Amino acid sequence: MKIADDAKEAIQACISEFNNFITVEANNICHRDYRRTVTPEDVLAALVLLGFGDYIEHLIVFLNKHRAHQDLERGSMNQLAQF
Repeated sequence: MKIADDAKEAIQACISEFNNFITVEANNICHRDYRRTVTPEDVLAALVLLGFGDYIEHLIVFLNKHRAHQDLERGSMNQLAQF
């Protein structure tokens, strides 16, 4: 399937706007809690507040898999550091 260049640009613009929309809300949540670092939980909360709660279950599964993968990588690096 081919997608016209102007359609690709429109999709990219929409994705950027969506990311900014979510990021601003996550940043607001972070500031309300007197923190300076946005966490994945802030992003999930922002999605819920902005009406995208239907995606949360799938995102939590992905986040948990990502964290498990990071833990495995850290364990491998720690084992290498022992040599």
